[in-house]
Amino acid sequence: MTAIKEGAGHMLKEEIDKQGLRYAFVAEKAGVAPQTLSKYLHDRIPINVNNLYRICHVVGVDYKNFLK
Repeated sequence: MTAIKEGAGHMLKEEIDKQGLRYAFVAEKAGVAPQTLSKYLHDRIPINVNNLYRICHVVGVDYKNFLK
């Protein structure tokens, strides 16, 4: 099992904000509900590896940066 860093959602949120992307755009392109993306970005629920990979692909960052 792959372990994701604590606070990965917040780190991902910072990257999305830095690039000026809209959350709704990221959610749609990654195939996750906007409410779920919001929960990920505020570290309310853990991101599973598949969704992390898809979100990172949309944002253009390496998902390995978020793994332990």
